[in-house]
Amino acid sequence: MDRDLETLYLKKTNWSYESEFRFISVGINILCERRQTFSVDAVREIVIGYNISESNEKQIMEVISTKYPKDMRVYRTSKDKDGRLFKIKI
Repeated sequence: MDRDLETLYLKKTNWSYESEFRFISVGINILCERRQTFSVDAVREIVIGYNISESNEKQIMEVISTKYPKDMRVYRTSKDKDGRLFKIKI
């Protein structure tokens, strides 16, 4: 499996304490609606992938600013020199 895909779909057991729900939107086009509905209070933090386009990130940030509390933790992932992902607060 491609390492990037593995990072999205598989989680190491030492991170299980996070009780994370991963919402991944793939293949966005006219046939694939991106809108999902869930309670705002179900979200503790939002992590945006490192490879997202600027326009998609802007759209997401606009939704966050109108729908979520001002203190919502929002991060963007990045890769270190060894290819490991980490989060940067934005």
